[in-house]
Amino acid sequence: MLSQLVPLTTLNPNLASLQAITLMLHLCFLIAFLIIIIRFTRDFFFYKHPFQLAFNRRKAPLIVLAIVYSATMFAIYFMW
Repeated sequence: MLSQLVPLTTLNPNLASLQAITLMLHLCFLIAFLIIIIRFTRDFFFYKHPFQLAFNRRKAPLIVLAIVYSATMFAIYFMW
């Protein structure tokens, strides 16, 4: 897995390959998703909010994350 992070481009050795960039973006979005899920479970289990209230509080960040993720991946795969 670490070998995928090594720059593989032949044009400029300082530029990362597209595969390495997408791997890092996937990891960043996964971490952001996990933070939202952890906050949701904290609201639901620790603070004892009703499920609907806890979900409504975390719905907007999930939607924003999905839109940003989709736009970023669209830009990478179709406009690179």
